[in-house]
Amino acid sequence: MNALVGEPVSPVRILIVDDEVENRELLQIILNWSGFVTQLSASGEEALASAAAEPPDLILVDLLMPGMDGYQFIASLREKSESQDIPVIMLSAMNDSLTRKRALSAGADAYITKPFDRSELCEQVRAVLSSKRSARESDRARAPR
Repeated sequence: MNALVGEPVSPVRILIVDDEVENRELLQIILNWSGFVTQLSASGEEALASAAAEPPDLILVDLLMPGMDGYQFIASLREKSESQDIPVIMLSAMNDSLTRKRALSAGADAYITKPFDRSELCEQVRAVLSSKRSARESDRARAPR
C-alpha cells in the first residue's frame, strides 16, 4: 500500500530483451525472486511492439543481438513519445570504457557487464528506477499549475 494515499502500489514491470534464451531466463529468475514482474522478448523488434502495447517500468536490453542491436533498439524506443522516458539498462559482455560510453550516449540509463553479479543487477535496477522517479517528481514540481 502507498502509505500516503492508501492505494495499492503496482509491482514494477521489467521487459527483458535478449536473443539468448538462457540469459532471458536467468534474468527473469533473478528479478522475479527480487519482487519484480518480468516480460521476455527475444528481439528488439518484438520488444518495441511489446513496449508500445504495454509500456514497462524499465527495460533491460542486450547490446549484441541479430537484427536490431541494443543501440538501434534504444534509438527506436526514444523516437516514440510514449516510450522515450522508459529507463533502459544495457547489458553486454563487452567490458571496455568506449562501449560503455557509447551505450550511455545512445540513451541507456546504465550499463552492466556480463557476467553480472545478482546483487549489482538489482541495485542498478533500483537506482535507475529511483532516479527516473525523482526526475519525474521534479518535473511535476516545476510545471506551472
